[in-house]
Amino acid sequence: METLLVEITTPGADIASAVTDALDVVPQHSTANLDTLIISLGAGTYNLLSNLRIHCNLVIKGSGKTTTVIECSPTATFIDDGFVIVYGTYNKKLQASISDVSFKLGNHQGIIWTEEGEEKLLLKFNHVNSLFLNNIACECRDAFITCVDLRWCSNIIITGCDFTNYNNCQGGGVIWVRGDTRNVLITRNKIVKNAHDEIFAFWCGGDGNTSAQAVTSGIKENIIICNNDILYTSATSSSN
Repeated sequence: METLLVEITTPGADIASAVTDALDVVPQHSTANLDTLIISLGAGTYNLLSNLRIHCNLVIKGSGKTTTVIECSPTATFIDDGFVIVYGTYNKKLQASISDVSFKLGNHQGIIWTEEGEEKLLLKFNHVNSLFLNNIACECRDAFITCVDLRWCSNIIITGCDFTNYNNCQGGGVIWVRGDTRNVLITRNKIVKNAHDEIFAFWCGGDGNTSAQAVTSGIKENIIICNNDILYTSATSSSN
């Protein structure tokens, strides 16, 4: 299995389309047949017009969280519950690293999702055994959506990031953690959260596996959350 590098340097480009085009050289045009997908972005604002669902190790790197922006389009119809999804399984753990890039939910009049009642997630990691989020920003406003969702993930470092969840809705948090989770460090981040729901939440289960172990298990070990700048505000309308 190979590593595929996708370099995107034209502002305004759709990242999902660029990845799809690059996968033409991969058997079955699937990330499942890769070892690692590397997405390298130059300075500028890029679009994400459909889900980016990855079944291999993932690296996304930009030029800086203030200079490389991915605007997630809420007007497109999505086939899953999140914008960027790294989808490992119980038997195939993956690794992911995202650095020096900003994810921003675009202006919208309501997000279109194909599954009614699906939780809405900006970044979703499923069965990832090594995760590094460094110097990224996630901004969600006026939508029922969560910034980062971790399902059965371990060995996680989240540092130097800016998270803004100004949802003004009944649900949607900042970092949600589900299932067995070990060795987590969340430090030196700036977090702004208003309205309802959690900044941090921890649950059992949550990987879509219906086995008794997956449904009931929720071991949490060596989780450190420290030295973060957190602002929790009341529900008001967001205008910027």
